Amino acid sequence: MYAIRLQLLRTGSPHGEPTPTDLVEVLIEGLPPPCGVQQLTALTDQSGRRIDAIAFVLAPSLLAAETAVRRACLDAIARSVVFPGWSLTRCEADFMLTMDLP
Repeated sequence: MYAIRLQLLRTGSPHGEPTPTDLVEVLIEGLPPPCGVQQLTALTDQSGRRIDAIAFVLAPSLLAAETAVRRACLDAIARSVVFPGWSLTRCEADFMLTMDLP
């Protein structure tokens, strides 16, 4: 299992306010097998212009986990009615958490 940190910023005009639940749904639906989200915690800032999250992802390798999460987020931004006007500004392993995970 790998810990992947994410940050999304609203860079364009808002088309509705995505919630942390929306991000969870995007990742659960968008990760290709054999990758899967075990847990995701996401928070929005007070302005609603930033979502910070950490996903715990089952994957064959760290690179596979990062790649799957990045692709799922970028696909959601490109295709979703929930995330237009947003950009993925961070998608990287949290090595401190990953090293401590079984």
